[in-house]
Amino acid sequence: MTGTILASSGGLFALIFMAEYINILVIRLFTRLIFLRTLPLISDIVLIAQTVALAALFVWIRATYPRIRYDHLINLT
Repeated sequence: MTGTILASSGGLFALIFMAEYINILVIRLFTRLIFLRTLPLISDIVLIAQTVALAALFVWIRATYPRIRYDHLINLT
């Protein structure tokens, strides 16, 4: 078992995970508002759909991109 699971209770662990995914949605909303501007007549449904699509793309890339181990990262310098 990992340290974060042992150090916190189930409810606190769920809140930490939920906060991380809410953070992803908020950052993707700002990204959409800054970089994917559309006509002001477009409804809120399109805004939500584009935000969710960006968040899904972010999670997909983050889940499939291999993580670099710390010892390999040190050897890059």
